[in-house]
Amino acid sequence: MKKSMFLAILLSCVSVSGFAASPKTWGSYVDSWLNYSPTAIDPSFTEISAFTPETAVTVTRIEIDAHIGPLNNSTIPFSACVANPSLTLTGGTKTFTLTLSTPPNVGTAFHSYTNSGALRLSFPAGTRLSLSANLGDPNCQGGNEVNIVVHYRGMDEN
Repeated sequence: MKKSMFLAILLSCVSVSGFAASPKTWGSYVDSWLNYSPTAIDPSFTEISAFTPETAVTVTRIEIDAHIGPLNNSTIPFSACVANPSLTLTGGTKTFTLTLSTPPNVGTAFHSYTNSGALRLSFPAGTRLSLSANLGDPNCQGGNEVNIVVHYRGMDEN
């Protein structure tokens, strides 16, 4: 009985510590990418979201899921853009840019999913991290109803 109780307590402690070290996420939503167009009055109008972690962090992945991905609406049927919009993560002097993917069947279906793949972008504690929208070519529309998820870990959790 004592062994099974000890084993149960040990397993629950391991489970809790494993959960505590799990990756964290920072999420943002963009209704329309064009809403983040820079202006002469406010060139930093491209900022979607900002986050300042209290501890050092490592960004491990960025995902962008657009209900309507980038597409060239000057052609019929719609086609791929010459230059797609992109998302830039900035923290201190470090930047990482991820281009939104063209929908796989751009002429008939518009959903777009973009995944950075595994990353190891490290930022010291107190570094302001920001996400900014970069526009594509002038005929490139889309980037509507976009969910952005930034996965990260504390530096001591790697």
